[in-house]
Amino acid sequence: MGPYLAEKCVPMRVYFILMTLVASVVFGTGCRKAEPAAKTPDQKENKIAAPASKATNDFIGRIHFIGSTQVFADTNSARLKEIGNLPVTGELREHILQKLATAPFRLLEQRAAQKTNDHAVLIRPLCEDLLRAESYVEMRGATNPTPEVMLAIHLDNNRAELWRTNLSTTLSSWTGIPIKEIEANGVKGWELRKHHAPNIIRFLRAGDWVLFGWGQDELLLQTSLIDRIKKQGRPVVEAKNYWLDAWVDWPSLALQHTNLANFKLPKTQITVTATKEFIRPKVIMEFDEPLNVQLPPWQVPTNIIHDPLISFTAVRGIAPWLKQINFIQQLNLDKVPDEYFIWAMKQVPLETCLVAPVQNGTNFMAQFAPQAVSLANTNLQKRRIGQVEWKTNKNQISWTGLPMIVPYLEMISTPQGDYMKGGIFPSPPRGTPPPAELLNQLGANSNVIYYDWEITEERLPQTENIIGLVWLASGRFLSQPDITTQKWLDAVAPKLGNCGTMGTLTGPNEVTILRNSPIGLTGFELTMLKHWLDSPKFPWGFSNVRERSGVPKRPLAPPAP
Repeated sequence: MGPYLAEKCVPMRVYFILMTLVASVVFGTGCRKAEPAAKTPDQKENKIAAPASKATNDFIGRIHFIGSTQVFADTNSARLKEIGNLPVTGELREHILQKLATAPFRLLEQRAAQKTNDHAVLIRPLCEDLLRAESYVEMRGATNPTPEVMLAIHLDNNRAELWRTNLSTTLSSWTGIPIKEIEANGVKGWELRKHHAPNIIRFLRAGDWVLFGWGQDELLLQTSLIDRIKKQGRPVVEAKNYWLDAWVDWPSLALQHTNLANFKLPKTQITVTATKEFIRPKVIMEFDEPLNVQLPPWQVPTNIIHDPLISFTAVRGIAPWLKQINFIQQLNLDKVPDEYFIWAMKQVPLETCLVAPVQNGTNFMAQFAPQAVSLANTNLQKRRIGQVEWKTNKNQISWTGLPMIVPYLEMISTPQGDYMKGGIFPSPPRGTPPPAELLNQLGANSNVIYYDWEITEERLPQTENIIGLVWLASGRFLSQPDITTQKWLDAVAPKLGNCGTMGTLTGPNEVTILRNSPIGLTGFELTMLKHWLDSPKFPWGFSNVRERSGVPKRPLAPPAP
């Protein structure tokens, strides 16, 4: 698919992370298999919208969230209100707010002048407002070490005064610097000036909006936001058909964040809308150069896939990206498979299969197996977790020495062609063919590069077990999840229904991903949300893993997207 597929897959993961954030905000406030798949909406070419702010030429991001109060007032939020009214959702809300209230101090503790008071009591009501009220954020300063950020949040006078006093008390305590009353652009507030970047922190009250932001030496976004509030009563056009809209210029952000530069992320727009049946997240990724994508015809292994399915994934045009992975490069393959199909069945907790069409399967396995076995065993021996064997009489590679499971790769010949098939358990006897409606989704649009469908309730426990297995194979294991998050997942699982996601090329340098889901998230994302919420570093990091005793510590690559 070309070198830019690697750049595409990372934004997919960024999109899923942002969706996790959206879900934690929405659910933080207080259907079974009716059809083979949750159909995705029609895909039309959508260009990324221009930034709302015209004040500067180094604008790098914006986020507009209408707030959970407006979300729950929407007639399309019946499913969310049902979930939000569960007692266990209230418990989860408290769990999230308690951690969010201490998050700023945990982030800034090393630089704070006062290191004993986290002021969580003062910060918690502000976190509640960020979940509840409409808010808008802009960011600029692509070439500055510290980008300028300005938040506008819609609050009544009582809550605005609470923000004024709580923020000034907290920041003065942490920095040891008193605030100064100011008037700027005809509105009043306060500011705090310090020596470290960002050296300006400012609070202003403009109309019905509170403005709070920071920057280095000057705040250019402030003037633009205040002008818009004076002219139209709000800093951004009122949302008519969406709950959340965000736009980020990742290439500009990467100029001062080297960790982002390694991923070469594109400009990205995320929009969340809803219908009576589904939440509809949408992400548009705009790359700086044409992708030069060559899409091979789908070669669906209909003679291998069979019901009862609870999930199905298809992706194509992925070979050039795989060739950039060090392990694949060491295999020295003449040709890397370009299409992959993954599905799960309900009989076995870990039953997930992967199939890739290959040309001349016997020759491919003869080239692939010896090197793959050698490389795998070199790594496994260091971790002391079994070994990989090549059974030439069966044309099969198997990973033995693990408790309960025997992961494998084997070559299968069918009238459709040769396929490399992998799994965690030996496949059960072939059942009925997969639903035609499911496979028809791949032919609905010739530019489809990714399709995923699942019954989320049944996929949830499988993803939990598979994620645990991945960590275990790395020499680590996940800590016991918090009872609150697990109780919440158990309670909402029966309400999750079908989830369908489709990725399509919508331009020479543009990829669009659409999803239909009752809750907006897949089983994998909900599982990762649980472990993220349970992490001691939430929301700044994910560290809910521990080393297994007696196993050398080694870095773990994240699961493939």
